[in-house]
Amino acid sequence: MHARFRFLLYVLIAWLGACAHPAPDWQHGAHRALHRHIDAYFAGNPGVAAYEWEQAQAQIARSGDVEWHIQAELLRCAALVASLDGADCPGVKTALQDATPAQRAYWAYLRGAWNEMDPALLPSHHRSIVAGAVAQAGSTNVAVQEALRAIEDPLARLVAAGVLFPQHRLPPESIALLVDTASHQGWRRPLLAWLHVQQDMAHGDAAMQARVQRRIDLVLRQAPANRNAPL
Repeated sequence: MHARFRFLLYVLIAWLGACAHPAPDWQHGAHRALHRHIDAYFAGNPGVAAYEWEQAQAQIARSGDVEWHIQAELLRCAALVASLDGADCPGVKTALQDATPAQRAYWAYLRGAWNEMDPALLPSHHRSIVAGAVAQAGSTNVAVQEALRAIEDPLARLVAAGVLFPQHRLPPESIALLVDTASHQGWRRPLLAWLHVQQDMAHGDAAMQARVQRRIDLVLRQAPANRNAPL
């Protein structure tokens, strides 16, 4: 299975519990639509992303499954965080009263409200991020960088970095890793976000800033068509 889908499967299935019976059609439909939503969002194609999100919501609504609904909202929010688009995520807020403790912990993690969560309820790779950041305690430390590098799933790695960055807990040495992670996946939106961070951090180094700008220009050269729905 492709690495970029492992995190999606974890978020959508692991917390909901494994089932001995084959998944019903609505789950398959929702899962596929969510895949396509994330792909389109990361590609910078908001029209397709919005269409696929509506399809996923329609499939989940067939069942009235609140856990799946909240899990999908958390996944959508995580994609925003990975792209440094913020974590306002009104859909999560609306449904939070019916969330499980694990879902509440993940929501607190995404918005940096770590004092409101039990880290033990997070997926293991995010627990290691929290532990590394706490150990860092405001000083330069390799704990967070090592924890980021240890996350094999590219989406989970970018989400963790997107959580750390606004808290000023992300080591500058990690930015190149995040750029490479987004670049390797061909994820245009998060790539541009982390390239701009890399460029900002290169202040005083005109050659580095120019090199990053050339890469940004290359990414922007072929913007995807903004279709409203897939062909």
